[in-house]
Amino acid sequence: MEEWSYHEPKFECDEINYDLLRYSPWSGHRNFAYDFVSFFKPKTIVELGSHYGCSAFAFAQAIKDFNLNTELDAIDTWSGDDFTKNDYENDVYSVFKKTIDKFYSEQKINMLRMTFDEAISKFEDNSIDVLHIDGSHHYDDVKHDFYTWFPKVKNDGIIFLHDISEDIVLGSIMGSNKFWNELSEKFKNTMRFDFSWGLGIIFLSEEKYMRAINKINLSKYQRQNNALSVEYREELRKRYFILKDNKFYIDSLMEQLKVKDLHLNRYNEDMIEKNKYIGVLEKQVLEKDKDLNAYKLNVEGKDKYINELEIQISEKDKILNDYKLNVEGKDRYISELETRIAEKENILFELEEKLKKSFFGKFIKK
Repeated sequence: MEEWSYHEPKFECDEINYDLLRYSPWSGHRNFAYDFVSFFKPKTIVELGSHYGCSAFAFAQAIKDFNLNTELDAIDTWSGDDFTKNDYENDVYSVFKKTIDKFYSEQKINMLRMTFDEAISKFEDNSIDVLHIDGSHHYDDVKHDFYTWFPKVKNDGIIFLHDISEDIVLGSIMGSNKFWNELSEKFKNTMRFDFSWGLGIIFLSEEKYMRAINKINLSKYQRQNNALSVEYREELRKRYFILKDNKFYIDSLMEQLKVKDLHLNRYNEDMIEKNKYIGVLEKQVLEKDKDLNAYKLNVEGKDKYINELEIQISEKDKILNDYKLNVEGKDRYISELETRIAEKENILFELEEKLKKSFFGKFIKK
């Protein structure tokens, strides 16, 4: 006869969503769920409320590792309730689907994104081997889910209910605890774990119950959970000091940012003043440009006037040169005339001398 085995599985889903799965309220039951599926090998598992998938992926890991022909239906709106609504600020649905696509794509896992009441019509009566109820934790809701889905479970089926412990959650004990207490009086073949917010199990078949109760060492799972709690606390302790160091580092960075902001504000104020001064200088430059342009126009006017004067001087020089040449010509002509006069005077003188010496000389008045 098959013995109950206590495995040490590796939950591959942790690679994607380590913190939210490993520290999930359901995480203390993962080893039991894995061992349970490997032992009973159910054909159908239906889960009402999958959230991040801590329980669903525990079932799926066993289905994969033991190559079981099990169909797992995960039903959830992935929008949360009073207890988990803040957990859905991230896209939980996409992370859940990503995990299936990466690790469990070969297994028959169906994500039904709808309410439990909307999904119930998809299942025949007496068709479910294992029903896991982990939806709303309010008394009326969990009671409604149980009795609505109870006809869908096989006569020898098994029902899991989570959150049955007396733990105080959001200020009070969850309604699922009260409802479980009622069920445990109505159904005699039950077992429960009080850790990890409590897990109750109802065996509709006494034969299956006896197979399980005679083989399972329930205290072993308690010890496993205790060991995990110690391990988790140690991890959290280490993370606490890492966070504390990070906080110190962040505080230091914040102080540095304050100093840098102070300097930046001063630089900004300095830049504002410099920009104002630049504005003044630019205005002065514009005024200087205007003055320079006026000077330029003035200089260009003077250059033009100088050019005109130089042309006039050149023309005057030409006229003067012409006058000079004219005067020089006249001076030469005067010199020639004077020379000719002198020659004439010499001739006259010579004639007078000859005349004096001639016959008529004695008649000339001295």
